[in-house]
Amino acid sequence: AKDDLTIYDWSEDTWYVTKGAKDIPMLFAKHGSTAYEWDPFDQPFMDFAKAYIREAQTLDEVTSRYLDVVALRYIFAALEKVTGTCDITRVSGAVINEAANHIDDRENNKTRQYQIGGKFEKILDFLRSKAFICPSLPGFVAKKRWKKQVGKAQSTDEEGKKHREERLPSDHVMKQFIYAFILAKSRMDRYW
Repeated sequence: AKDDLTIYDWSEDTWYVTKGAKDIPMLFAKHGSTAYEWDPFDQPFMDFAKAYIREAQTLDEVTSRYLDVVALRYIFAALEKVTGTCDITRVSGAVINEAANHIDDRENNKTRQYQIGGKFEKILDFLRSKAFICPSLPGFVAKKRWKKQVGKAQSTDEEGKKHREERLPSDHVMKQFIYAFILAKSRMDRYW
């Protein structure tokens, strides 16, 4: 299948998602890589990463697969640390825990942890079920480890209340606004 690609060039380390308004790069490289200088994934992990992204884009084309690539980077780093190789068939519970701990250590933003954790879980589900690469891989539920962060506007704690009070108009202003509509006589006054 890698020889039959029409959108992506399998030999390239960077692919571009062309669905959105601008082309978004996907760099198949280790942590610490930049668009100007990168250290690509080693084989056979590189082929797996490209195959996974191609499969994901084929089933559900989106404008960016950046977080998927980030999750792949964490799996790659954990594989190297735990097994000493980058063979995707050697993913185990220890590799999963190492990758999850690496996400905790490296990502400070709780929302980003949650987002990457979701992509991480999807990759593990792919390994377990669709690809039959690791059918006995233990289950992992990202939502148990990383909780979705509630925005200040929706939260019901004191910080959320304070945030809403600072941003929303007072009750008096809102009542005056309603009163202005009541006083409107013409259609133009009422709607414009």
